[in-house]
Amino acid sequence: MAGLRLDNLSKTFGAGVEAVRGVSLDIADGEFVVFVGPSGCGKTTTLRLVAGFLEPDAGVFSVPSKVLSYLCAGRPLLASVPTTNLAARIIRRNRSGIVVEPHDVEGFVSAAARLLERPSLRAGLGRRARQYAETTFDIRRIGDRFEGLFEELISS
Repeated sequence: MAGLRLDNLSKTFGAGVEAVRGVSLDIADGEFVVFVGPSGCGKTTTLRLVAGFLEPDAGVFSVPSKVLSYLCAGRPLLASVPTTNLAARIIRRNRSGIVVEPHDVEGFVSAAARLLERPSLRAGLGRRARQYAETTFDIRRIGDRFEGLFEELISS
């Protein structure tokens, strides 16, 4: 399952013109969303931010479930996402793939070539990806967290 999460997304142009301010929403996998509003309200700018054509000034958008699926599968990642994106931070922090800014076509092609040419690089990235998934999604830790949440709910 993949979705899209926008968290406090903002974009300002020129001399302080706010095109998008504090947009936050969760779009579930398969969900159809339409942005409706008057001309100049930020619909197109929001879509351009999500597509990676523009860099956000603040906020994060991510598709973590897709990235997490690849991590769990032990696959190296080549992600074309803004470096402030949650997925980019996870990939870089765990050295499980290569992150390239969306507008950096040359960098993306170069990174893809590196991955194709170096099986040992792919293997190492994939191994660390799987290691991250096994540590982060340990069933005992997750079970303990759910038990804690249930106990909190029951006691309140």
